[in-house]
Amino acid sequence: MINVKFYLKSKQSYKPVSVVATIRHRGNKVSHATGVTIHPKLWDYSKQLPLVASKAPKEFKSNPFLKEELDSKRVQLSSLQNALMNAVNTHQAFLLRGEVPYEKLKALILAHRGDSKMLRDIVSNKSKTPYLLEYCTTFVEGMSTGHTLKDDSKPYGPGTIRQWKSWLMNFKLFVNSSFKYNRLEFNGVNQNLCDAFVHFCYHERGMAINTAGRMVKNLKAVMRRAHKQQLHSNLAFTHFRKPTMDKTIVVLSYEEVKMLYDLDLTGSPWEKYRDIFLVGCYTALRVSDLSRISKDNLLYDGEFPFLTIKTMKTKEDVAVPIPKTICLPILEKYDYGLPKFSSTKLNKYIKLIAKKAGLDYDVKISFSEGGEEKEIAVPKYKLIASHTARRTGATMLVSKGVSLSLVMTITGHKTEASLRRYINVDKKERMREMKNNPKLWS
Repeated sequence: MINVKFYLKSKQSYKPVSVVATIRHRGNKVSHATGVTIHPKLWDYSKQLPLVASKAPKEFKSNPFLKEELDSKRVQLSSLQNALMNAVNTHQAFLLRGEVPYEKLKALILAHRGDSKMLRDIVSNKSKTPYLLEYCTTFVEGMSTGHTLKDDSKPYGPGTIRQWKSWLMNFKLFVNSSFKYNRLEFNGVNQNLCDAFVHFCYHERGMAINTAGRMVKNLKAVMRRAHKQQLHSNLAFTHFRKPTMDKTIVVLSYEEVKMLYDLDLTGSPWEKYRDIFLVGCYTALRVSDLSRISKDNLLYDGEFPFLTIKTMKTKEDVAVPIPKTICLPILEKYDYGLPKFSSTKLNKYIKLIAKKAGLDYDVKISFSEGGEEKEIAVPKYKLIASHTARRTGATMLVSKGVSLSLVMTITGHKTEASLRRYINVDKKERMREMKNNPKLWS
């Protein structure tokens, strides 16, 4: 069922504000300014229309034209409401997979204000496919409602939806920043546009190289999905190459983990955050899973203890070995149920704990600025965050000789390549591994 309502852009303003029309259909909504403005005190919030003059506050009664103005705006909005309802119900061209896209709502409102060109194009089906930005908006908004599903027909997770919404915001800013890209069609997506988008990400949005790379990756994903739906035949996107640079992977060595463990924090509120971080270092679990550990997750196979848990992100059952040094004593301290914690506070306090433990020496890290790779020295403790524990755990498993395929069953990575980008086995470890390989010295 089509539902059309009107809202004020702001209820707190001391000046007239825009009235916004919102269409809701099948759990989706799209909004656009109506062109009507009104003072918030002259708005009937229950009826979502301008007040009748007799109910206006005293401060407005001195206006001799108040009644005519309010009546005119009420008629204008009521008329627009009927026009929107009728147009969407009558012309199926306005519906894209059951939803009313932004561009088509805009066309209806413009037509009601006297500019019918955009509306005529849509009704006559002059453009048989939606504009790219319109399609992207529907695609991303559909993730939240469940209308847009992954290739395996599963819904998108909250983290993925947030990432896509961020991409959509940036892509909209890019498209709307240049007139020639307004009403961009699928066939207009070429290498020049991709290069312009990357330049925009660097110089207008201040993105790092890998962040800009994710922007290109998502653009390609949208174009690929639309191509599968036979909305276009433009394959230029297949040649786009996302910019990348090797990230500095920050992990802790065995010695550094031991430094954290040996730090006396007895009675300190920091103690629990240090302990939670260390369990993460030895299990390679995500923070979201560390917070759910309980005694029920403990399993013994003979004398060997394991944590078994269904991961929150991937919904996969994993079995994680519990080392008998450091990790097991910490879990025993809390009866195998880690104390409640805030990930924000964990990120804050683990830096302070690492500094106090002596991890205050400089390390070199790579970063990018304006698309250029640079290097800078930073105290190591400043680079440590909650996710460092998981990276450290995966790296320690690999450095102990555990196969990548087995580590993947613990971390949830789907490919060895993605796991290799995630871990950091330092130079000394690699030299030790080569030294112990007789084939290299024969």
